[in-house]
Parts: sequence; C-alpha cells; structure tokens
Amino acid sequence: MAILRAGVRNSRIRVSFALRSDTRISSPMLIAAEPLPSPLSVVNLAQLKYAGGQWNPRPHALRRLMAETEKRTSIVTSREPLPIAATDPRLADWPLLYWAGEGAMSPLSAAEVAALRRYVKAGGMIFIDAADDLFETSARAEVLRI
Repeated sequence: MAILRAGVRNSRIRVSFALRSDTRISSPMLIAAEPLPSPLSVVNLAQLKYAGGQWNPRPHALRRLMAETEKRTSIVTSREPLPIAATDPRLADWPLLYWAGEGAMSPLSAAEVAALRRYVKAGGMIFIDAADDLFETSARAEVLRI
C-alpha cells in the first residue's frame, strides 16, 4: 500500500493529509491542521502626518496598494498604514514611511527635520507621493533640509 503525502498552505492555515492508494482523491483523510506561524516578514507602512497641509489626499490608496500587493505576490502586508508624526518615537519601528500631500505644505519644524534625518540614517525609507505640483515643490524643499 503506497501513501501519498501532500501539504496545502494558504496565508492562514497549513493542512497536511495522506492518501492511501486505495483511497479516492475526492475524500482525503485529514491528518492535521495547524495555524501557520506568524510571518517573519510583514511589510508595514506608516504615513507621515504633518501640520500645515493635506497629508492624506487619497485616503484609500495605500490600503488598495497593499491589498493588490498581497493578491499578486507572496508579500504579506499590514493592510492598514499607521498615521504617524515625524517626532513619534514609534517611527523607528516602521521601515517604510509614506509621505503624501496635496497643496503647499508648511515647512517642517527643526525637530521634525532632525527626526526624519535620524530615521533615514538608521535605514528607514521614505516614499513621497505628490498629488500636485505645489506639494512636490514643498516636499523637495523639505527633502533638501533632511
């Protein structure tokens, strides 16, 4: 009697089963079902929240991007970006910072510039998304300060 062993995985459950040669494939015996361990790598995204401008011009864009990333790749995402200030100590916990805007923004404070400089020097990455030319001009000026 031959035994065929197979495993089926999705992002939530690992299912293992064995089939004997006399067992029809339409009725496999379930041997074990166990939750998968938490993924070692989850792409987390924080969104820079700042004063003096529209920091979230496309409120659902990041959720859609992250959902499509999971759908089309094997990358697991957090799905919900965290709105965070540049001076928040939790910023270091997020490897990717999304900085979006629409319209001219007020200059960042010296403390915000210093915090973002530390973030980038420590290996953080900032992705800037300009919804219009006014924000692009403002963001470019701030990047030079960082």
